[in-house]
Amino acid sequence: MVTAVVFDTGETLFDESRTWERWADQLKVPPHTFSAVLGATGDGAAAIKIFRPACAGEPDVGEQIAEQDVYPDVRQCIAALNRLGLWVGLADNLTPQAAVQLTALKLPVDKIATST
Repeated sequence: MVTAVVFDTGETLFDESRTWERWADQLKVPPHTFSAVLGATGDGAAAIKIFRPACAGEPDVGEQIAEQDVYPDVRQCIAALNRLGLWVGLADNLTPQAAVQLTALKLPVDKIATST
């Protein structure tokens, strides 16, 4: 019997396009070029490292998670899971800054967990 659902955030609940566009701007590469490398590597840190090896893993642009990044059906989905009596959590390898931003969205979840 399922009693809990835990979601990853990026590209599951939130559109990360704005974050990757900021990285492309900072790295001074066209967004479509960065996007292609991101798709080929499947890993943001690896894609960043290709364009600027010393930059990989540095929080240069930081997370900026806002209501406009939440996919349109997320609130409905979580509300439906709540109505079923399921415990709902969010988990991701994001910074404490991102945890604050996720909390500010006031999604109807029981727990938000980040890696730092």
